[in-house]
This record gives sequence, structure tokens and C-alpha cells, in this order.
Amino acid sequence: MPSKRTSYSRLAWRRLGNWRAINFGYFAFGFIIYALLTLAFDAVITANFTWLWLVSFAVTYLLSLLPLATYLIILRYWLPSQKSAPWINLWVVALAGIVKNSSVPVVAQLLGLQTTNTMAFRIVGGAFTGVALFVIYSTAMSARLDHLETMRRLRESEAELLGYRESANEILQDEQIAISERIRRLLMPRLTELLSSLSKAGAASSLAERLQNVIDA
Repeated sequence: MPSKRTSYSRLAWRRLGNWRAINFGYFAFGFIIYALLTLAFDAVITANFTWLWLVSFAVTYLLSLLPLATYLIILRYWLPSQKSAPWINLWVVALAGIVKNSSVPVVAQLLGLQTTNTMAFRIVGGAFTGVALFVIYSTAMSARLDHLETMRRLRESEAELLGYRESANEILQDEQIAISERIRRLLMPRLTELLSSLSKAGAASSLAERLQNVIDA
């Protein structure tokens, strides 16, 4: 029997595979953290507190959203049934962090700003930051994510049950039509024979006419 620690580890790993954790809340969380990091590692270190750092931050942050948005579009519209894939999520958020950090020197140079740290440092730091942000956010929002996952499964089950219900109604209607047809084929010869006998006897002609009308209906 797995220990509680093992079960918790599996649950935490499964949460990291929930691509729905990459949502607007995650974007807002990343926006705040990256803004603070820009202030600490760019403006403070270079002792240049110009508003152009805000422009640099905005542009580089928007660039970091491109791989995340592409990933979400692919999963939502082309692979909606994608199961938990922690490694893919971690690679994508790491890529987003790399794009964010590695684009800073390029944008800063276009704005006439001086930057520090080497490109290798920025790439490694960007990957680490991207993964760390996602792990922290998905862990902190675990209850909310589990609720959303449960509601998603309930909606899928509801849709499946509604599909079964519609299929059952169609099957029932087909069976009713088939039963009515079998009854009609079974009774028609006997009713026709009865009407013929009544007509030959010349009695109860009105009854024969009524029966004929019922058969024709």
C-alpha cells in the first residue's frame, strides 16, 4: 500500500500535468513576479531607473506568452482530450521563461539600455524561473485546479449521459414503430376476413364500415 507521502507526490505530479493551470491567474502571477525581477536584476543593478524598463518588460513579457498561447490553442482545439502531461507543461513554461529572459538584451539594446549577465545565464535563469513559477502557482492553486478538473469530468459525464438518453429515445421510437407495424401485419388479415364475413352476411354494415375506417386509418 503506497504511503501518504508517495500518494501526495503522485497527486502533486498529476497537478503539474494539468494544462488548465496555465490560465489567466498564472499569467497575472507571472506578470507580478517578472516585474519585480526586472526591477531587481535590470534597473537596480544598472542603477538606471528609467521608464524604458517598463517598456522592455512589457514587450518581453508579451513575447513569453507566445509559446504558452500556442500550446493552449493546440490543446484546446486540436487535442482537447489530452491527458496529464507534466513534462510537456514543464518544458513549455521553461521555454516561456527562456524567451522572456533572452529577449531582454535585444529589446534593451533597441531602447538604448545597458544590461548585465551573459546570455547563457539568462537562458538558464529563464528556464528555472519559468518552471519555478508554474510549480508554485499550480501547488498554491491545487484546490481550485482540482475543483475545475472535477467539474470538467462531471460535464463530460453529463454530456455522455445525455447522448445515451437521446440514443435510448430514438431506439424506443424505432421499436414502437416496429411493434405497431408487426401488430398491423398480424391483425390486418383477420380483420379483413371478419369484414368480408360481415359484408356477405349483410348484417352490421355500419360496424363493417367503421372497422374499415379504423383499418384504413
